[in-house]
Amino acid sequence: MSQIPNSVLNQYLGCTDCMGSTLVSDALDIAFKSWPQQMWIAYRCPTCDTVNHIALKSNSITQGYLDGAPGPCHIPTRTIDIPKLTVASKSDGIGIKTLNLSWNIPATP
Repeated sequence: MSQIPNSVLNQYLGCTDCMGSTLVSDALDIAFKSWPQQMWIAYRCPTCDTVNHIALKSNSITQGYLDGAPGPCHIPTRTIDIPKLTVASKSDGIGIKTLNLSWNIPATP
């Protein structure tokens, strides 16, 4: 029996506050800002409205939270491998593609 590969359509993120689950594709749909230099995005939990953060790189996403001391950093809590996920830093945000889906998350002003 073959295993179904991880994708944005079958992996979930947990909220850092209420531990509610959000499908990765849904989190990308509701992401409202990005930091292209660091490859980070933010989305609000649909259950409790807490802002959650994801670090992106090709083929994986990492849940975590931001810390500002001594400089901005993303503290990882969980990494999910997502084969065929591509991410690109752009001047106006972050572009994400996988399967036949794509997202453009706007940069923080």
